[in-house]
Amino acid sequence: ADSLRHKRKPVVPLRGDLQIANRDATDCHGHTSRFARLGDGIITTYIEAEDCRVVRERADEALAKRGRSLPGFPLCVYTTVRFEDDVRTAERRTGEFLAAYYGGGVHMRGTMGLGPPDAVIAALRRYAAAGVTDLCLRFVGDDQFQQFERFTAEVLPASPSPLSFSLCLEIRRPP
Repeated sequence: ADSLRHKRKPVVPLRGDLQIANRDATDCHGHTSRFARLGDGIITTYIEAEDCRVVRERADEALAKRGRSLPGFPLCVYTTVRFEDDVRTAERRTGEFLAAYYGGGVHMRGTMGLGPPDAVIAALRRYAAAGVTDLCLRFVGDDQFQQFERFTAEVLPASPSPLSFSLCLEIRRPP
């Protein structure tokens, strides 16, 4: 249980929080201006780790225009984890699961932790290096509980500080 404790409070839906679910982090002006006016933190999905720097920079610029400053504001990314012995198998199984779960038309984009534990750890480190403070991780597959257990045993102890995690088990199975 101690290894699951957050090092800091996770991003929570406070009055004024804003979700930026923009596939192109370089085109987020409307979102960042609303964040600067109302927000305390940002959560986004389907984004490359390196694009998180752009989101943070644009948000800081928008805050400055409003005369606000939130140094190190919470930046949370919702992303996917799937353990397999190799990355290609993890990518294939993730795509199959998501297509069945959502009924097709699902795009796999953004940095995801797919493959062996070292690949998952590398993805988490990319997010941490890009200024992400919190990750909401979705485990995919019919073996989500085993995926979760593997994450807590093999990845969480090696995870970069000061990231905090929300772990999501979607227990519905695809039709």
